[in-house]
Amino acid sequence: FPSHDIVRGKGVATALMAHVEALAKAENAVKLTLEVQSTNTVALQLYLRFGFSPNLVGVELPPCNLFLEKMLIAPEDSQLATSEGAVSYA
Repeated sequence: FPSHDIVRGKGVATALMAHVEALAKAENAVKLTLEVQSTNTVALQLYLRFGFSPNLVGVELPPCNLFLEKMLIAPEDSQLATSEGAVSYA
């Protein structure tokens, strides 16, 4: 979604990310995965602060799209370590 100056820095993106994470946990999702352009440093910093880490497999040189993921539960604690536990919010 586009970010506009009127809401930038007001915590809207942080609130949305917290809400998405809560929804995913309520659905017993194992992890969250997202995609961001490497040149979108503001969004990238937000995602890193939220505990996402880059999955650099097959990444091209910038500018490119990066895939980030955040484990919601430890894989060894989950019997849903397959796509059964994946929830997509697009």
